[in-house]
Amino acid sequence: MAACDDLAALGLKEYQRRCAESEDFFACIEEAKQQNKEQGVKVIEKFANYKKRAMKELQMIFNADAQDAKIATARGELSNLKHDLLLLEMQLVDQMEEVNKEFERNMTEMVSGFVEGVQQRFTVCRDLENFNHEKLTELSMQLLERLVKGELEEELPDELRMLFVDKDTITNAINSAHDAHMLAIDNKEDSILSRARRELNALVESVHRNESERNRARIAEILSYISHHSDDIDAHEDTARDTRS
Repeated sequence: MAACDDLAALGLKEYQRRCAESEDFFACIEEAKQQNKEQGVKVIEKFANYKKRAMKELQMIFNADAQDAKIATARGELSNLKHDLLLLEMQLVDQMEEVNKEFERNMTEMVSGFVEGVQQRFTVCRDLENFNHEKLTELSMQLLERLVKGELEEELPDELRMLFVDKDTITNAINSAHDAHMLAIDNKEDSILSRARRELNALVESVHRNESERNRARIAEILSYISHHSDDIDAHEDTARDTRS
């Protein structure tokens, strides 16, 4: 029983450690994304203010060369905006990659330590089962000997008496029970270790998948935003051409 309690305590302790690591990790990436977002908002607001002012000034210009210069400058600022936003995204991707690798390394080490601890405790369980098997075999042989000699005072239940026909019968029964117990121990160990490794792989894959999807969505968002302003600048250019003197 003590071995089972020790195993349960280990499982709970290591689970709490992994949960704490995951919470710190997700808090870290959310903070990084928020900081990156705030930087992006500042860049966008700066461009939006510039563009609003520049397009208003364009309405007051009627010289073709001056109009072309104003439009070219606006397109240059839009190109700079695209560069700045993509650069911020690249910086975030690099940051996420470093943090993700550190998280994967830490979680892998934790799971490896848990696996080692589980294996050690199941070794204790097997030793206890072997000890129990040896003692049960020894006591059964002594009981069989007393039964054959008629020295047994207690009356055995019918189910138990059926096993004490001869040495081979009782030995086979004890060995079968021992094999079943060892198989149950092996299966439980495999189940615990397989689940730990499976959950680790699923978590790591989820982290990488989410980051990849976030990056693709952000790139698409940036390009769509740039395209919108490019179309708007084109529209202002067409309007300005109609007013040329």
